[in-house]
This record gives sequence, C-alpha cells and structure tokens, in this order.
Amino acid sequence: MTQTDHLSEEGARALARRIRDYWRERDREATTFIAPITFGAAGDGKGAAFAVRSDMINGYPRPVRA
Repeated sequence: MTQTDHLSEEGARALARRIRDYWRERDREATTFIAPITFGAAGDGKGAAFAVRSDMINGYPRPVRA
C-alpha cells in the first residue's frame, strides 16, 4: 500500500486542488487553502506541517446564491 503525503506543503496543495477539482466536476465551487501548522516548543518550526482548510460546511460547498 502506498501512503500519500498530505502534510508537506506540496502534498497539502495537491490535496486542496483535488478537492476543488472534485466539486468543480459536479458544478459546485469549493474554496480551499493551506495553512501552516507547527509543532514543538514555542513554534520553533521543527515538525512543521500544512493543513487543508476550506469554506465548506459539513463537507459540502456553500450553497450558490440565486
């Protein structure tokens, strides 16, 4: 089994893009972005990771206003 890296900046960007593409194929718009997360004492940067954030609600894009 191959494990995918979603915690590096590159991996998080790829995941964010996959989420946007998934919803675009379904005629919906999802806004995604990545945010750095640091672990360690006083935010020393050791163990830095990235998280994917979005404006979705309960896993679905926000409704389109008519």
